[in-house]
Amino acid sequence: DLREHSHRDKITLINTVPSAITELLDAELIPASVKVINLAGEALTANLVDRLYESTSGVKVYDLYGPSEDTTYSTYALRQPNAPATIGRPISNTKAFIVSPQGKLLPPGVSGELLLGGAGLARGYLNRPELTAEKFITFEGTRLYRTGDRARFFDNGDLQFLGRLDHQIKLRGYRIELGEIESLLEKHPSIEQAVTHVHDGKLVAYLRQNGGGEATDGTGLWQDQWDLLYKSAIEQTGSDKLDRLDSVIAGWAGVENLDAQVTEWIDTTVDRIRSYGTGSIFEIGCGTGQILAKLAAESECYWAADISKVAIDALEKNHPLPQVKLFHRPADDFSGIPDGKFDTVIINSVAQYFPDAGYLSRVLAGAAKALKPGGRIFLGDIQSNALLATHHASALQEHAPAGTTCGVLREKVAQRIAQETELSLDPAWFEQTVPGISFVETQLRRGKVVNETTVYHYDVILHSGTPATRAIPEATEWKNLNLEQLEAMLMERPEAVR
Repeated sequence: DLREHSHRDKITLINTVPSAITELLDAELIPASVKVINLAGEALTANLVDRLYESTSGVKVYDLYGPSEDTTYSTYALRQPNAPATIGRPISNTKAFIVSPQGKLLPPGVSGELLLGGAGLARGYLNRPELTAEKFITFEGTRLYRTGDRARFFDNGDLQFLGRLDHQIKLRGYRIELGEIESLLEKHPSIEQAVTHVHDGKLVAYLRQNGGGEATDGTGLWQDQWDLLYKSAIEQTGSDKLDRLDSVIAGWAGVENLDAQVTEWIDTTVDRIRSYGTGSIFEIGCGTGQILAKLAAESECYWAADISKVAIDALEKNHPLPQVKLFHRPADDFSGIPDGKFDTVIINSVAQYFPDAGYLSRVLAGAAKALKPGGRIFLGDIQSNALLATHHASALQEHAPAGTTCGVLREKVAQRIAQETELSLDPAWFEQTVPGISFVETQLRRGKVVNETTVYHYDVILHSGTPATRAIPEATEWKNLNLEQLEAMLMERPEAVR
């Protein structure tokens, strides 16, 4: 028993795993003489770090990370109370890289696989040449170990551990990512730690309470993510080239022919908004100002808000027009926004990042109050829930190895849907009653490039006031057209197609 150990009061260093230190903490067995606590072998949560600092005096808590293949420890961090979890930076003679599935280096804020290299690397696995060749690779002339861990760099150079890339189990025919389930459970304000596993054919979660806390809608996580992305993109392109940032970010995701795709995506969106008239505009989620740059000069006033302070600060330096007013705030914050001021409220390609449909409902209610009679809310690039399975199936089939069966593909689609973090909605959802909205218009995304947004996304326009008289479009029976006639009609009157 540590309480009765003869040298208990002389212990100054504890080196163990988080689960063991938790037991010592709960039993109040950490000696007052301890000055350093090194924790390794398991993910170290921010909640546990906070508890250690609250329960001890003058102690430093270190997070040590590393696989056996890199001689145990590869990175270290002096963890701080009330701070994000981090595994810190590489130790001396060690290098760390974050790469995409295509093997490209990723900037701060973008997650990928963590690769390690340096003096601590093992030679390989004994008598297992195939596994050695798979896990120990050469990257940009350097021998590295593929950890299989998902991580990302913070903008200060520290690393954040995000779980295993292969932390999966198979249950009733479906592959399940245990780390995703644990992460979601740990977002609950009353849960400090979650561990999941399969027992007797059932998925079981073990939870540790942390004594409560305030709930969060998750928007703070998105703010951190976009601040990091925009900061990295600005550092790469320069603050005077905001029109290039979306292309740079799309390039990190491996999008091909990205300049043409981004240009068409912006131009078709702007053309559709402009067709309703500009007048006074309020844009929610303006990002780097791609739409603002196209419409602000022809608008009576253009107010714009974004959750990223990095984006707003950059816009303030680059858009001196007197009618432009910028706000750093989340989408559901309408403080200081006058009722009945705007002809158009724009929410373009940001609704998918909202935490849930309830949050979107609050945003729409606030946006509707800000509209003039006869105004509209333009929601662009909405991800279709009805087409979500088709979207994932198409992407998986394109890269599936030869011989992949339909059963395996269905399993992977179900896994993708279960792990989906972005909000997707059916067009019928927008038929809900929003005060002040008189009718709903749904439009397909336009574009010549075949990509995710033109195939699986759509636009919604919510109109206020008296519904406008809309002409019934001329209908043509498809069976009466051959391919040449159809092509001629599309070339002559593309705007008439619905």
